[in-house]
Amino acid sequence: PGYIKLGAAKVGVLRTPNFTKLGNESATIDISFDAAIYDTSLQTNGGTIEFVILKGDGTTLVSKNFSLKGINGRPEWSGCTWKNIEGVTSDCHCEIKTNSQAKQVCIDNLKIVRHTDVPEGYIYGYTYDRLSGKPIAGVAISDGYQVVATNESGFYMMKPSSDTWHIYYSVPANCKVR
Repeated sequence: PGYIKLGAAKVGVLRTPNFTKLGNESATIDISFDAAIYDTSLQTNGGTIEFVILKGDGTTLVSKNFSLKGINGRPEWSGCTWKNIEGVTSDCHCEIKTNSQAKQVCIDNLKIVRHTDVPEGYIYGYTYDRLSGKPIAGVAISDGYQVVATNESGFYMMKPSSDTWHIYYSVPANCKVR
């Protein structure tokens, strides 16, 4: 439950919306997701899927194949990661394509984020206005032991305490949580 099943008897394509939150500038992004071959016959021992980033005019910016595992015909979830994808703009979008080896695939935990050089052990994120898509500066983010504020891009980064269980954020006076 919670995952997307992609594909049919032949092949399938999952298309994301355009990356409008990137704004007008070119950006570098990171992509991660989990995938598993969905095969009720339990005959598949693996296969590949293609992840493509397309420009607004439909031409391919970059593409990458990911191998999916199966053991004795039973599918297993594979963690897929693609980092430092350069030249991505707000009119780009992604497509995940199945093929004859992996006709039906389950996708879960798809994350597409702006690439940030974050030191090991640090956490980071962005705050955005859900309606306008604009970043929110000055939001206090805390692990309960320290507080950092988001910058003009809505970005924050911190090395949480080893005792941290939760990350908290403040709600600016002019905002509402929905």
